[in-house]
Amino acid sequence: MRPCPDCGVDISHRTPRARRCVSCAGVRHYILQRKRNAQYKRSAKGRATQKDYRGAHMQQKREQERKRRREHPEFNRAGKARWRAAKKNATPPWVNHATIREVYKWAAVEGKHVDHIIPLQHPQVCGLHVSWNLQLLTQSENSRKYNKFRPIDTKYPHKVE
Repeated sequence: MRPCPDCGVDISHRTPRARRCVSCAGVRHYILQRKRNAQYKRSAKGRATQKDYRGAHMQQKREQERKRRREHPEFNRAGKARWRAAKKNATPPWVNHATIREVYKWAAVEGKHVDHIIPLQHPQVCGLHVSWNLQLLTQSENSRKYNKFRPIDTKYPHKVE
């Protein structure tokens, strides 16, 4: 009897070159392939390939997203409802709504997006929907920031980690 080194199943019926049972060999192959793919994606060639692919297929991806939104509007409604609820819960009763409206008006005039410095929905923090937690960003800057939160060092407040 020749056991599989991973699970102990008898593999004597397999060829002498086979070192593992079929299921363990498949799992091992899957894991190694994922590692190779990750290494390739991190390499300069892999990053260049991804960038080229995104550039060539950007319009196609946008069309797919539009189609998905048209065919499944419930996902959009659920996401927007979740955002409105988070915004409502993050708005304190003492807030001055006029100053918040001014920030949004100013963003419309400048053609920028309004972003919460400390995100309203984040695993580590919960920001408030108040005027001093809002900032104006371009669309690309806002997309790049997404839902990230980078705490400011209290000892050196001018430095951001």
